[in-house]
Amino acid sequence: MYIWLTEKAKKQFKKRDVDWACGKKEFEFLGDVRVETHENSGKKYIDVRCDNPMDLTFIFPDIPQELIEKITLKGRIEVNFRTAGIYHQDDALLLLESRSFIERSSEDLILVTWQDVSASAPTIEKLKNIYSLVRQGKLQPEENWEAKPEKKEQAVEPTDPAKS
Repeated sequence: MYIWLTEKAKKQFKKRDVDWACGKKEFEFLGDVRVETHENSGKKYIDVRCDNPMDLTFIFPDIPQELIEKITLKGRIEVNFRTAGIYHQDDALLLLESRSFIERSSEDLILVTWQDVSASAPTIEKLKNIYSLVRQGKLQPEENWEAKPEKKEQAVEPTDPAKS
């Protein structure tokens, strides 16, 4: 899970030297939490190293909400699958994609299936809420990627048996 920081947050960063494998390395910190820079966008974020927002044993860093742009999550569901698609709750968004591959064991072929989860919300509470609602089956997707296309019935002219 990542906490993406606002431009305003940069004013509160402090640089600190940290012992690293090959000597000391300078990092930016927001309070006691190390800040990282996204390699493509250059945006600042905090990797909270948690892939389940419902983990009750995890203590989220105390970051003031005005310094948070959004919170994102990438994870995996391996049991109790839900409908693949895009879910929306208030200003939180969750994407659920079904994946599978065939694994060869010594004697059998085994189908391995899971769902990738990608979510984004402005607060951890909203992220937890959408994740929980989807996992409980209480929220339906705005875009259902498993829905079968509706068949359009074509008007069929009745045939006259006398003309056959």
